[in-house]
Amino acid sequence: MAKSKSIVIQRLLKTLDNVSNKRVALIFAIVGFVTFIVCINNPFQGDDITQIVENLPVHFVQNIGYFFTSSTFYNGQNLVGTYYRPLMTTSFSILYTLFQTSTAGYHLFQIMLFSGGAFVLYLVLRRFIKQWLALLLALVFLVHPMNSQIVFSIACLQDTLMFFFGILALYLLITRTSWRSMIAVSVLLLLTLFCKESGLAYVVMAFAYLAFFDRKRIWKLAVVIAGPVALYLSLKSVAVGLLVGNANGAPIDHLNLGMRLLTSPSIIQFYFGKFVFPLNLSTCWYWTLQHFSVAGVLVPMLVDLAIAAIFVGLGVFVKHYGKKKDFFAYVFFACWAALGIVPYLQITPLDMTACETWFCFSMIGVLAMLGISLPLLKINGWKVSLTWLMIILVLVVGVFAIRTTIRGTNYSSQYNIAIHDLAVSQNDYSALNNIAQYMIDTKHYDQALHYAQQSIDIFPGLGNYDNLGVAHQQMGEYTKAVDSYNIALTYGSMDFVYENLAQIYLAKWQDPQTEKFLQKALTEYPQDYKLLTYMAILKAAQGDNATAQTYITRAVKYGTVPQLLYESIMQHQPLVFTIPTSTEPLTLK
Repeated sequence: MAKSKSIVIQRLLKTLDNVSNKRVALIFAIVGFVTFIVCINNPFQGDDITQIVENLPVHFVQNIGYFFTSSTFYNGQNLVGTYYRPLMTTSFSILYTLFQTSTAGYHLFQIMLFSGGAFVLYLVLRRFIKQWLALLLALVFLVHPMNSQIVFSIACLQDTLMFFFGILALYLLITRTSWRSMIAVSVLLLLTLFCKESGLAYVVMAFAYLAFFDRKRIWKLAVVIAGPVALYLSLKSVAVGLLVGNANGAPIDHLNLGMRLLTSPSIIQFYFGKFVFPLNLSTCWYWTLQHFSVAGVLVPMLVDLAIAAIFVGLGVFVKHYGKKKDFFAYVFFACWAALGIVPYLQITPLDMTACETWFCFSMIGVLAMLGISLPLLKINGWKVSLTWLMIILVLVVGVFAIRTTIRGTNYSSQYNIAIHDLAVSQNDYSALNNIAQYMIDTKHYDQALHYAQQSIDIFPGLGNYDNLGVAHQQMGEYTKAVDSYNIALTYGSMDFVYENLAQIYLAKWQDPQTEKFLQKALTEYPQDYKLLTYMAILKAAQGDNATAQTYITRAVKYGTVPQLLYESIMQHQPLVFTIPTSTEPLTLK
């Protein structure tokens, strides 16, 4: 009986080793679709709102040239921020043109892109390991819960794009040797850089591959990549600057280098722990360690040393029992794994302590190292059974796919994902602020105050102070609202903070400070239709209808103005209404 089972397994392994690329591609398409389809109707949430829904430049594809000379967040006047990701913004613009605010198209595109990238990863891995093993390991990568956010979160399209273009560039470099293919590689690597700054890792690994396996072509890659890299650096310099930090980005950003390095061992432990046991997942992690401790520093350091020892030991087995090219491949992917982790050890402070998606690049290296070493592993005469290895990997794919699908249900709403994340990452101030936003949207302002204040207590910033102000404003506590908005502006400048303040100022339209404030706000945001409308109302109330007409005419160029208000000002007709922040009726003369 055992012999017959062994024969069946051997036949299955042989069959998997002879599956055509078309059928493998179909497998990846089906597995990806079935695993991620749960997200197809999930709404916009988080950064999707500011980078797509309320990002007016993205709504017009003719702005694509502008995206390559600016950042990503729309503040009501320009695209601002410290990130340079023009290909992501361009993709959002194309998707918005096609689907507007229907999220199904965005999600479907992301599913297809990530599944396609995983298939290309399979094509890369099979150059180093057996086909059936490459297939199963690439499927593990596809359905691994740590990578789920890359597909479920529309705002993570940058990571999906970077992975697709980066792995495709490496595949062409490995399988093609002509000048034409080298030019194609350089173009793909440029697109990878345009997706996200960390796309530089794929450029480094392209040179590393040639250094390990084909040194004669290094100079060719250097020649063809020099121009694209120079173009990228010049455009990035104009858009956001070459070296731009994350000012006030996260709690860890407020620690010195020594304190941040205390966190590094726990960060490495975090990534490998989630890689093996992806149970409690969150979109953001913000823990910090300001003092040495056994549990926070020493234990993670010992765990990290054990992990390093395991992979060094596997490398020794590959060197002893494998071929020379196997050992070179193992070292190559070890460099790949290390390169993916080092930038996220907080040597330079980032906008989170850790993020599961940041392990995506390193995961490729780790999976490849396991694929190269495990079939060669021998201990006291015992050798790893390929039969059991296949069975275990099939089970892992199934379990991880189910876990990822369950994770997708957390993204059913911004409130739901925030509640879930907060349960596993208690110091997640962004989740608390998202809950505050949800409470404002559902008119539970007292609860919004509670969650916004909790968020502020952990890490104050523009967003949570603005939500605190909105909650106070909606409850009629205007003095507290003004104080909150003014504090918010000390952390940055966004149009919606000025708009909220303007509503309160307008209630006291006779106060000279109101006009001074609106003039200041319009200096910051001269194309903000709400601020222009408020100034038109102020001038009409003062009896200066000619100036009011000028402002209301400008306002309609940039947004939707209430028709009755527009007609009353343009036709110089009186209009009486009450501003929400006042009980006194306002009359347009």
